[in-house]
Amino acid sequence: MTVPDSLFPSTFSADSLPASYIDPEQEYRALREGCALYDTSQLSTIQISGSDHRDFLNRLSTNECLGRQPSEGFESVFTDHRGRIFALAELHCRDAQTLLWTGQSGEDLLKWLERYHFSEDVQMSMDPLRVLEVSGPTAEALMDELFSVQVGRVAPLAEVDIDSPLACFRRLCGDGVQLAGMVEDLRKTAGVLLARGAVPVGEEAVEIFRIESGEPRQGFELTLDYNPWEAGLGRAISLSKGCYIGQEVIARLDTYDKVKQQLVGLMAHAPVTAGATLHSLDGSALGMVTSRATSPQLGCEIALAYVRNTGCEPGLRLACRTEEIERVVTVASLPLVA
Repeated sequence: MTVPDSLFPSTFSADSLPASYIDPEQEYRALREGCALYDTSQLSTIQISGSDHRDFLNRLSTNECLGRQPSEGFESVFTDHRGRIFALAELHCRDAQTLLWTGQSGEDLLKWLERYHFSEDVQMSMDPLRVLEVSGPTAEALMDELFSVQVGRVAPLAEVDIDSPLACFRRLCGDGVQLAGMVEDLRKTAGVLLARGAVPVGEEAVEIFRIESGEPRQGFELTLDYNPWEAGLGRAISLSKGCYIGQEVIARLDTYDKVKQQLVGLMAHAPVTAGATLHSLDGSALGMVTSRATSPQLGCEIALAYVRNTGCEPGLRLACRTEEIERVVTVASLPLVA
């Protein structure tokens, strides 16, 4: 299979990501059973360097940024003074710089960081790198064969040493890697992977897989309406590091068990709508749907939603309401599909 023109176009816009390349069902099967290629160019890449840049990041985000080793990767959340989510980022440490990958607008995050940059030795800029995600149960074996490496031996988000102009990082969740580089190098590697049986996947299949996996997304579950505990991002929070923006609120929520709602899965036998409100069957308001899809694996409608703790028990039935209609949905633990 040749590389589709819509896979890593030279000029990228969010609108250029197709709903599908071949067939959504075939693409979904590649994610679940084979090797899938996903153009994640919607991720913004910011390059941060300078002798003070790790300390700078440490006082602005939720995770420990100091003492990290070259090739190490980790997640951190940038929060406002209320402890609400402005952006979730993957931080990839290099010898003298850190790459930030985020689903937030890179320009917006860069402006946000600049607000807190005073006299430190820190340089920040948008990076031209684009990112290709290679994922699925056979992805790591194919990468091992192609680059003579053993991806499974490195930690999640760590950089994998490969003989290529591309940088390679192990994915945080599931099998596979992320390849970062210039468009021409990514298209060349994509061509080799496609010739070995990999399948390009579009937004429709990826969104189904994301919701089944219970992974929050910028602009949907990751917004200034929610805090990292509610979004299930405890993995990106250090409770032992020094102060950062929003730290007092985030620590207090944990210490005094004040997290009032959480991200859960929903299952239904009729379509639900993002933005629909959730209520107990006796009418009490409990939350809101943030994302929805139809799951081929489960054979039903699925959704992610923020629900108050009193309505989060798996198996509990809730009323899902829009202006036009009411559905009954069932709460389910995440991930919906392991």
